[in-house]
Amino acid sequence: MTLIGGQIIFGTPVFGVTNPTISITLDNLSPLELFPGDFGATSQNISVTTDNYTGYIVNLANSVNSTDLVNSGDDSLVIPTIVLPSGRSSITVNEFTSGYGISTDGVNYVPAPTINNNLAIGSANSSGSNTYTLTFGAKPASATPMGIYTKTFVITAVVNNPQYSVTYNANAGTDTVTNMPTNQSVTVSSSSTITLASDVPVRSGYSFLGWDADNTATTPTYANGSTNTIALEPTQSNAISLYAIWEETSREIHDTTTTVYSPSAVPAGYTVYFDNPSVEGNPVVTADEDGNIISFAYTDTGTNGISFTTGHSLNTGVLAFDGLGFTIHLVVTMTPNNNSNAGKYLVSAIKQLQQSNQYAGFTFYCYSGNYFYLDASTSSNITSNTFGAHINSSGWRVQPNSNNTFTLDITYTPAPSKSISASFTPVRSGSSTYYSDSTNLSYIPDSLDGATIILNGIGISGNTSKDLSSAIVHEFSVTKIIPD
Repeated sequence: MTLIGGQIIFGTPVFGVTNPTISITLDNLSPLELFPGDFGATSQNISVTTDNYTGYIVNLANSVNSTDLVNSGDDSLVIPTIVLPSGRSSITVNEFTSGYGISTDGVNYVPAPTINNNLAIGSANSSGSNTYTLTFGAKPASATPMGIYTKTFVITAVVNNPQYSVTYNANAGTDTVTNMPTNQSVTVSSSSTITLASDVPVRSGYSFLGWDADNTATTPTYANGSTNTIALEPTQSNAISLYAIWEETSREIHDTTTTVYSPSAVPAGYTVYFDNPSVEGNPVVTADEDGNIISFAYTDTGTNGISFTTGHSLNTGVLAFDGLGFTIHLVVTMTPNNNSNAGKYLVSAIKQLQQSNQYAGFTFYCYSGNYFYLDASTSSNITSNTFGAHINSSGWRVQPNSNNTFTLDITYTPAPSKSISASFTPVRSGSSTYYSDSTNLSYIPDSLDGATIILNGIGISGNTSKDLSSAIVHEFSVTKIIPD
């Protein structure tokens, strides 16, 4: 007696998405001719081709509730699908008792899929063609009646819904940008759109215009203030980079992230407000179009001022005045100690020369107890803490051994009309205003372009005997003099 069982007739492929295209080609499946109790297998090649760059999933589906192979002459006669032992996900040929199963690797067999549980045949994550082999194995029970047993399955091929990533770039160089949107990762169908984030980035001195795929664009494709969507095409890259497009509105930057003042944090042509509470004095600093610092000023020295004691100094960094003059303004509280050897450097304008460790400029300091001097320095002696000449030999007298709050204003004018003038108030002794003469000016360079302004001479001398023992700074600023 010959039993022919397991003849599989495949239905027409069903596509989950009609665009992009996908096609399936099936080889002919040879029927099995089996005797009851014998095992046999037959295979079917399934070729899949698609232009969908994210690939597809191919499944074997059951369109009816039953999983049985049914006798063509008597539908009450069936060959059931195999039942897996407890805890097993598949069985091999040697483990067949009776029934039929399906294998995607030719070795391990699983039960036929139910109507709600497809069997995955294969998948791909890119476009192209692939071939998969589906094997049907059967072992009719010894009492199975003779006949032709068939079952119809359906091959379903569904293109993968691609996962798109949208990366938002600040496109602001080293500037701080806040309120940036979170990068998106969205799984969508090929005919869908992505809705862009509604967050509006914030950059000091600029207005946000929108987003564009070109970081040099001036008119963004996706404008700020609109509900923007990107239409997705089958051939579109799934990695989308968008750049913030800005329009400059101000040359002022409020820097809240910098914690220690640095001239390098000031872009060319900008005024930066160092607003972070950690920055001493919260200075406001301006650079010219070439990036040179042309003004520096404390804006907040607190209720009691900033204490400058031994080892504490401020260095503004190199300032370039383009051959022009500058002013130094200082309001400070000091307690002179009436010690004739107590030289205390308060504020200096020092320029490094081409020679190693050679400097020139001027220094305002306290010496001989309670007198203050404005001294010129030569390139040969500043590093040895000796100054070439007292520009004002009489000095300004302050009250010894008590707190003295005073205002100092110094104006430097470069050659050809080189001069230094200083105003000191209140006056205890001497004159409130002094103008330098030509003899003493010979110690000072014709130009102080590239000078560094220092509070507390430890910054230039390295000698703590010249360091301030006690000074409270209330106001401090350096400003380039720009002619009318």
